[in-house]
Amino acid sequence: MDCKAVEEKLSAYLDGQLKAEELQLIAAHLEACPACRAELSSLEETVDLIRSLEPVNPPPELKERIMGRVQAVTSALGSGTPAPGARAFFLEVLRRLGRWPAGGLAAVAAVLLLAVIVGRGPLAGRPGVGFKPTLGGVPHVAAESEQGQQAVKSEEQLSVAGAPPEQPAAGEKKAADTAVQPKRAALGPAPLERKVIQTGRLVLRVEDLDATADRLTKVVAAEGGFIQSSNLHRGDGVRGASYTLRVPAPAFMDVVRTAEKLGEVEQRELGGQDVTEEYVDVDARRRNLERQEERLLDILGRAKTVDDVLKVETQLERVRGEIESLTARLKYLDNQAALSTLTVDLRERPQPVSAVRTFRVADLGVRARQAVLSSINALLDYAGQAVVWLAAALPFFVLALALVAFAWWIERRRRKGTRS
Repeated sequence: MDCKAVEEKLSAYLDGQLKAEELQLIAAHLEACPACRAELSSLEETVDLIRSLEPVNPPPELKERIMGRVQAVTSALGSGTPAPGARAFFLEVLRRLGRWPAGGLAAVAAVLLLAVIVGRGPLAGRPGVGFKPTLGGVPHVAAESEQGQQAVKSEEQLSVAGAPPEQPAAGEKKAADTAVQPKRAALGPAPLERKVIQTGRLVLRVEDLDATADRLTKVVAAEGGFIQSSNLHRGDGVRGASYTLRVPAPAFMDVVRTAEKLGEVEQRELGGQDVTEEYVDVDARRRNLERQEERLLDILGRAKTVDDVLKVETQLERVRGEIESLTARLKYLDNQAALSTLTVDLRERPQPVSAVRTFRVADLGVRARQAVLSSINALLDYAGQAVVWLAAALPFFVLALALVAFAWWIERRRRKGTRS
């Protein structure tokens, strides 16, 4: 199932009006196609916004006006006077066709043609467009009355609270769908540029640490990369260094192969993380939020009260914050995919012992004197700590002594009482 077929059935998929086999096929396609997932997410958001609208009660006199207009059309049809309006014109044509011998068949054909044009036009089956029968020649009465204007104002207030603006006309929606369809068709089969984050780690044993570090720096600079961080350390008499390199993704393997020639490879780790799906999902969410931001700006321009303006600005602040967060994530993924990361650990080979070291007599007295002074200072430190500890423990000693004296006094009185 291709993207175009899935997009045509997304509305029925949300309403659960498809067979089990079609539901499974569409679900499998959505898992593999980020563009269709984004379209489904946008459609779900639109449906949720529309469902959040509260019903608006029609004006009380709307029914009477409609019925009065119907009676006027009916009486005009019976008297032979053409009724105003396009559908009244059709009714007049039907009446005149009935005078001819084949007028009955012509009238039936005209009625069928009218039903197809009105109820089953090119927009039938599209999301948000359904069959809405109307009376021929009846103008939009609600828009002419004061109650109708209040209903429109109430709908605008609901839109300010977070609902989308009023639905466009059928012709405008058809034109918009026609303009968007080529773009969606281009998104479906077009191959996506893969986003792969490459990482690696090398541990090299080298003879001369300084010379190897200089050569490594030149290799990275020649490929258009840079050193992100470096660290020089020494342990057990052996020097070492760690470098974190950022190199362009196309030159990553060339840098790895060149670095391996700088010394003996003790460890080699290479990896790649495909973030294409995450990138497409984040980008789709960002574009959906940008469209939502445009709708909120349009609602803000039509807001009438301070409370409505504050509500819309709160929603705008939230949406713009999410857009900034998603944009930062996209920039991070672009940076990580464009510049690969390579960590190189250099360990200098220990120098072999070639001779016996001589006994240093020149500073022997100085070192001995420093050792004696260090021992005396340590002894004084211990003595000071002991005095501090005794001072801290003195209250506890006094309390313990008092308890012992009290117990001895109780025992002494008990013995005197026993003797007497």
